[in-house]
Amino acid sequence: MSNRTPLDIVNEYYDYVWTGKDVERIRSLCVSPMLRHDPGGDIQLTHDQQIERINTALKKELQYKFALQYGNDELVTLVWQAVSKSNPGLHLAGIQVVRVKDGRMVEVWNATKPELWLPHQA
Repeated sequence: MSNRTPLDIVNEYYDYVWTGKDVERIRSLCVSPMLRHDPGGDIQLTHDQQIERINTALKKELQYKFALQYGNDELVTLVWQAVSKSNPGLHLAGIQVVRVKDGRMVEVWNATKPELWLPHQA
């Protein structure tokens, strides 16, 4: 049995999948399907769908800065900001809550608003 906490697992997800672009690691960090609660509705994503979603997002070349990370025995809360390396006008911000069970991410609540994916207007 692993001694990794839910916060360790979520940090590994961001460090290796998002920053390190090791999208195949999703298969060991997340269940399939994983339930996402996004603005506009809920969706269940298989491993392949999660990988496709992240590969699409990686094209934006985002650099994340975490303002807050907190975890307990099951839930991890993240408050983050990101800016695109390839498009400095693209700024994002979000609040996420991730449920981890048996060493894998099983559910995510994401409060990122779709309009935040657009370049800021001067």
